Amino acid sequence: HIFSLQIVYGLSLVEKPMKSTLIICALPEELAAVEAVLNTECEAQVISQQLGFSVRKFNKLNNVFYTLLSGMGPINASARLTLVLNQIQIDDVLLLGVAGGLTEKTSIGDLVISTAVYQHDYYSSLESGDFRMRSGELILSSEQGRAHD
Repeated sequence: HIFSLQIVYGLSLVEKPMKSTLIICALPEELAAVEAVLNTECEAQVISQQLGFSVRKFNKLNNVFYTLLSGMGPINASARLTLVLNQIQIDDVLLLGVAGGLTEKTSIGDLVISTAVYQHDYYSSLESGDFRMRSGELILSSEQGRAHD
């Protein structure tokens, strides 16, 4: 399954050489598969001792690749990405497995390219009612909700 990752990188490297890429994986199995493809010595760089996480740095194909285990969900991925970006200059970010899926037709490591995306947490529930949000919006008050509709 991870062979498709090599194809993606092959295409990207031909079109535009990468300087540094952070590869964020939701599950340990995904991280292990990515690091097996990178297959070079790496060094750990602590990002947060308090939270107990680090990235691994790989030098491969005249580029620097960092790997990070985020856990499942966009909140985990975005929180850890923010902390990494505060310490390391990253040119490209590749998210693997962070979106999740609900089908028995795919397995961990499969490359899935979506044609549509559904956001499951697109309602803001307030005392004055529920307001549907578009992607990227955050409605925290009734005034915002009424102005939105």
